[in-house]
Amino acid sequence: MALKPSGSLKIDTFSMRIGDIEGIELDRLHGHSLSVGWPHRAEDWQFLRESGRGFVALDEIGRVLGSAMWFAHGTDFATVGMVITSPRLQTLGAGQWLMKRVFEKVAGRDLRLNATRAARRLYLSLDFQPEKTVYQCQGIARAETMGRLAETRGDIRTLGEGDIAAAITL
Repeated sequence: MALKPSGSLKIDTFSMRIGDIEGIELDRLHGHSLSVGWPHRAEDWQFLRESGRGFVALDEIGRVLGSAMWFAHGTDFATVGMVITSPRLQTLGAGQWLMKRVFEKVAGRDLRLNATRAARRLYLSLDFQPEKTVYQCQGIARAETMGRLAETRGDIRTLGEGDIAAAITL
């Protein structure tokens, strides 16, 4: 008896577990952000892990399906970032599950974040309120362009301690 397989298969449940972002290889985190079209490189993830703390959501075989990080700025303030869920899990509660874990760790702190349009509904459901629109531009800084900019607007240099007041004012 020959069975003809159907063209699709619906699998309606699976389990996820929480893990510490420190224990996840950089190439897996990089693949996770690439899966949603974010431009972060493996070295960006390393910098973020050195700067903050975070969680990952892992499936039964250890695939990274979600992430959420927080970055402490003193004892009473933190920013939230790298909140990413696999496209197949978006709107199914995974982001909220991760954010609640973050809330446990940052309890008592004021929180801020920059949200994508896709995540707006998630953050509104968690009582975040919109304040301002941030416009993000991405590209590659080329040395020849940077040189021309320096010619027209002055030196391009690394900021130092003496620049802090001007940067705050700006």
